[in-house]
Amino acid sequence: MQTRLVKTIILHPRYNRAVVDYDISVVELDEDINETSYVRPVCLPSKDQLVQPDTYCYITGWGHMGNKSKMMPFKLQEGEVRIISLERCQSYFDMKTITSRMLCAGYESGTVDSCMGDSGGPLVCEQPAGRWTLFGLTSWGSVCFSKVLGPGVYSNVSHFIEWIERQIY
Repeated sequence: MQTRLVKTIILHPRYNRAVVDYDISVVELDEDINETSYVRPVCLPSKDQLVQPDTYCYITGWGHMGNKSKMMPFKLQEGEVRIISLERCQSYFDMKTITSRMLCAGYESGTVDSCMGDSGGPLVCEQPAGRWTLFGLTSWGSVCFSKVLGPGVYSNVSHFIEWIERQIY
């Protein structure tokens, strides 16, 4: 197990809590992470690299294990989710606007989704040559602790690449 302290958190300056838009931060740790067979880096997409609807990707997290349980897992949870178009996604959320800075993924039946405690976690998709790419960050959703079924909503990492690079270089 590796333990690191957070040195700095850089919130996106346009973050809007009311509509959960620009929901991204850069976290600087006090020391580097050691790469192991269980800890590996993930690729970042280019600003023009978009994940297409109907692509299957994976989410992972340590959050609550369901909408009827406040139980936390003892091991990292993972789930396969399908990317859903922004237009289709918007049909599930009357009260919130789905923007180009967001991605939607999951199933219309709500069978696989992130939950409380998973926020900021990865949505990764396998690219050609077996490269895993971080396309989304868990933001908010409909299923966990809700009666509404639908996909989860993720921050669209491709949209923020230039901002991320300005923070780390």
